[in-house]
Amino acid sequence: MTEETKNLKLTANEAKFNYMTGKISRDEAIKLIKPYLQAVNEKSKEMAKKFGLRPKMVSVNGFMR
Repeated sequence: MTEETKNLKLTANEAKFNYMTGKISRDEAIKLIKPYLQAVNEKSKEMAKKFGLRPKMVSVNGFMR
């Protein structure tokens, strides 16, 4: 995992925690989480193509669980 991805994941987890505790709204949380999910889904597409499989995409709802 690259340093950029680690920072995106940290930001996404903080946004998830703040949303769950009611400190930020859902829309604000989604704005902070989207860049991480885009990076994860892009990597998933690359790996799936490399191994001839279907990509396992992560949605906002899936991440929030």
